[in-house]
Amino acid sequence: TERIRVFLLTKIAALGRPKTNFQIIQQSVLLKLRNLAAFLLQHAPEVYEEVAGRYVETMGRIYLHHIKAHLRHFARCQLDLVTSSDTIVQAEDTTAPASPAVSVAALFSSAAPSPSSFTLAGMSSMLGLSPGSPAVPSAGARSRDSALTVGGRAAILEGDGEEVLMKLTAGQNAKHAPEFTFKGLLAVLLSAAASESAFSSRFLGANLAILRSVFKPAFAAVEDHVRSQVAESYDAIGLILMIRVSRRMSEALPQANREALSPLFDSLNMILWPRFKALLDLHVASVKAATPPSLLAHSGEKYPHQITRRFAELSASLLQLRDASCAEMLDHSLTYMRGEVMALLHRMAGTLSEQRVQIIFRINQLDAILGVYAERGVLPLAAPFFQQKLDADVSALVEHELLSRYGGLVRLVVRVEEAAERSRNNTDSPAPTVALAEVRPLAEYFASSWRHEIKQINLAIMGNFHNMKNGMEILKRTLTQMLLYYTRFLDLVKKFCPEAASLASTMVHIPSIIAEIKQYSRTF
Repeated sequence: TERIRVFLLTKIAALGRPKTNFQIIQQSVLLKLRNLAAFLLQHAPEVYEEVAGRYVETMGRIYLHHIKAHLRHFARCQLDLVTSSDTIVQAEDTTAPASPAVSVAALFSSAAPSPSSFTLAGMSSMLGLSPGSPAVPSAGARSRDSALTVGGRAAILEGDGEEVLMKLTAGQNAKHAPEFTFKGLLAVLLSAAASESAFSSRFLGANLAILRSVFKPAFAAVEDHVRSQVAESYDAIGLILMIRVSRRMSEALPQANREALSPLFDSLNMILWPRFKALLDLHVASVKAATPPSLLAHSGEKYPHQITRRFAELSASLLQLRDASCAEMLDHSLTYMRGEVMALLHRMAGTLSEQRVQIIFRINQLDAILGVYAERGVLPLAAPFFQQKLDADVSALVEHELLSRYGGLVRLVVRVEEAAERSRNNTDSPAPTVALAEVRPLAEYFASSWRHEIKQINLAIMGNFHNMKNGMEILKRTLTQMLLYYTRFLDLVKKFCPEAASLASTMVHIPSIIAEIKQYSRTF
């Protein structure tokens, strides 16, 4: 037994010699001695424990050395894409509130938008978010706003990590996103674990505890490295990608290896999730601390604000990366963030002088958010809330436009219809009547102005929305509502105005109004 002990300890010690390929020794030397280890396990368990302990200690040092070398190399390959100032609200968003000379271009990080920029594709181009954008642009080329966009980075979720590891170990000076080096690191560990599990189970009849003990020093080094890296990270998208990578690679493991590595993956989750939540809270804090009077430049209601675009891109990116494992936590955080952003947009709108301009500002922001969500393919997850808000604001704008032009007619229609409804529901309530003196001025004004007012409505609406398609829909809704109000006006005059026949020559034919509306619908 003693001779076997000394012999095995000597061979195990050879694993740790400098410039030694330990895998060759494992396969060509130790594996041939597995019967001796089995003999000790059966006849001298205390000696077996010593030999197994020495093997665990030796291999633990070897794997720790290799992992630290990879960590140093991966650190040199890593490019940090986001800084502490890359939040939804940023310092440069502030404009001088007393300076009307600030141009609309101040709302954008680049030059003033061209007409082509008002399309969703144009906005993406402005942000550097075209579908062909590289996963990790150079630091100089990457815009501040695109730091909140997943772009091509989601490609890291594909594959088993071997291709990533090959790129990282190719010896080139390329820089990669944090989730890229993280996946490479996990690929190294999984490869080592698979190899070690296959060998030690044959050499020592190793159980789960021995395999975990071998990797315990390496796991600790990885955890310290990730903890240090994450503590200095402001990249929420990078962190959720790392969380997703960790989960996918864990689930792809064979059962035996998954159990051996589960403490590492559990520890990584405990490191990544709190920091990710803290970064989302940091974004929310930037929104809550914003001062609305300093955020809007002259004519700013006509365009998506950069705060809106950043929120839309960040939330859309996170929704793109959402899966069942993170849905509950992510949904809760995004709902909170959404509420704070909407509150800020309402406060910003409140700094504008006119109610109509406030509504236009909100519509442009909501439309921009929905546009980004449509481009990113996440509308089903987020559209109902924002679409409901958008519909309510569009309805408010339509009513505002018509009240400002035909307020008397609209108010008469609403008043008489409400009175008629009360009369139908309550036999004691008399049917309403409408005096000719009240109706005639309204009918005459509409007959003399409707063509001019349709033209003015067109100019007022189409000149205030960056998204021409959205502007066209609002124009159609406004003109349709105008037609409906006038149709209802004609109906109540016939029913409730005894002298209605004397107004026949004053009334405008509905087909004439419809033809005019269609003419404007064809314009765009």
